[in-house]
Amino acid sequence: MTTLGDSMNIVNWINQTQACRNVRLANILSTIQNVILSFDNFSCRHVYRDNNQTADQASKDGLNLALGIWKIDEVKDGQRLTYYHRPFID
Repeated sequence: MTTLGDSMNIVNWINQTQACRNVRLANILSTIQNVILSFDNFSCRHVYRDNNQTADQASKDGLNLALGIWKIDEVKDGQRLTYYHRPFID
């Protein structure tokens, strides 16, 4: 199984070519490495963000949600419209 990731740090942690110094992330990484051991073969490779449009868009959408901005997709008169909305909460 080959997995691609756009975070060089995480890829290096999984491949054990770099040490993870964050205790909370190290615990999660330990769990991931135990799951990886259950596979017959496993590899993890880095791919740059500009070659991973799905991850790039998900990252941008996640940032907008964190800022309280909603992504709206709708179809109107046969055309797909996408826009962003930041609701006002009183």
